[in-house]
Amino acid sequence: MSMLNTIIDGTANVLFSLVTVISIIYFITTLVSVLACRRKTPALSVPDEALPTVTVQITSRNELVALDCARCCMAFDYPQDKLQILLGDDSNNPNVMQEIDHFAENNPRVKVLRRTNRIGFKSGNLNHVNEYTTGDYILVMDSDFLPEPDFLRKLAEHAVADPELAAVQARWNITDVHESLTTLLGSGIINVTHFIMLPFFNRFLKTCFLCGSAMLIKRQAMVEMNGWETCTMIEDVDLSFRFFINGYRLAYCPDVICDCEVPHTARDLFRQQKRWAYGVVETAIKRGRALYFSRKATLGNKIAATIVSSGYAVSFLVFISTMLGFLHMLILGAGHMDASLQTSVQGTAGGIWRIVISCGALVATICAGFSSGFGKRGALKLIVASYTLGFVMLFHVSNGIFRAVLHLPIDWVPPEKHGR
Repeated sequence: MSMLNTIIDGTANVLFSLVTVISIIYFITTLVSVLACRRKTPALSVPDEALPTVTVQITSRNELVALDCARCCMAFDYPQDKLQILLGDDSNNPNVMQEIDHFAENNPRVKVLRRTNRIGFKSGNLNHVNEYTTGDYILVMDSDFLPEPDFLRKLAEHAVADPELAAVQARWNITDVHESLTTLLGSGIINVTHFIMLPFFNRFLKTCFLCGSAMLIKRQAMVEMNGWETCTMIEDVDLSFRFFINGYRLAYCPDVICDCEVPHTARDLFRQQKRWAYGVVETAIKRGRALYFSRKATLGNKIAATIVSSGYAVSFLVFISTMLGFLHMLILGAGHMDASLQTSVQGTAGGIWRIVISCGALVATICAGFSSGFGKRGALKLIVASYTLGFVMLFHVSNGIFRAVLHLPIDWVPPEKHGR
C-alpha cells in the first residue's frame, strides 16, 4: 500500500509541476498583455475604389438568427457592387427552411445555398459555399454574429494596408455575458482569447490564430490551402496551423469588434468546450510535427501554437490531479485522521498554495473580464462559476482530450442561439 501511495504522490507532483509551468505562462502573458497590449491601432482610411471585393459567408443549421446576421451584412457601409452575401443553410427543419427561403425572396441580395449532405459539418458547408464565391476576400460569419455597418470596411482596410496578410481576425464582444453563470463562464473563456492571448500574439509574436467567425480571409490563400479541412472538429485552428506551416501571415484587429453570444445552457457550454478541446488536441497531433519542422513557419507561429495547444492541457491535468487526490484520500482512510495539528496546518497551507500557483488561467480570465468591462461583481460571480460549473466542465474537456488522443469520434451538436 505504501508503494501505491508513493506512486500516486509522485504522479500528482509531476502533474502539479506541469500545471505550475503552464500557469506561470498564463500569469506572464496576462501581465504583459494588460500592461503592453492596450494601445489602439491607428485609424485607416481607404477610398471605395481601393477596397477589395468581398463575399460574406454565413453558415447556419436550423438557426433563424442567421437572418439577423444577414440583415446586418446587408447594412454594411461598403460598395454594393463589391459585396456578395451567401447563406450556407444546412437546415433539416422544414419550417426554418421555409422562413429562410421567404427571407431570401424578399431580399434578393442574399443567396441561400444548400447541399445534399452534411459531410464535414461547418467545414463542408463552407467548402460548398466556396464554389459560389466571387470575392477577392471571404468574410466568414457564424449565424449569431451581429456586425455593425462599419465592421467590414474597417476589417478590409487592415487587409488592404498589408496585402501580404492571408487573413485578419476581428475581436468578439459577448452580448449575453450577464445572463447567467453559464454565459459568464463561457464569456470568460472567450475573453481570455480576445483580450489576453491574441493581443499578445499579435504584438510580440507577430501572428494570430483564427477564431472561426468575424474573420476576413484572402480567397487566393484559401484556394492554395485546398479549402477547409472537413476531417476536423475545429476548422479555424486547423486552418491556422496550415497557414503557419506554409508561411502565411495572420493578424489580429482588436479595434474591429463584432457582437456575438455564448451558449445559454450548461449542457451546450459543456458540449462546446468538449468539442473545442477535442479539436485543438486533434489538430496538434495531426499538424504539430509539420509545424515545428516547417522552415516557413516563424518562431512566433510555433510559440503561439504551443500556447494554444497547452490551453486545454491545464484542464486535463487539473482533472487528473483531482482524481488522484480523491484516490489518495480513499487509500489513506480514516486511520490517518489523527495527524498532528502542525501536519494538518502544513497540509492545508500546501493545498492552498497549489490552488494559488495553478490558477493562472483563472487570473487571466478575471483580468480579461475587467478589460471587457464586466466589473467587480462579475469577477466574483466568475470565480463562483469557475469552481462550480467550471469543475464539472473539467470532466467534459478531459473526455474530449481522451477521445482525441484515442482517435475516437464525437458528435457535433450546434448550441441553441437566441439572437436579438
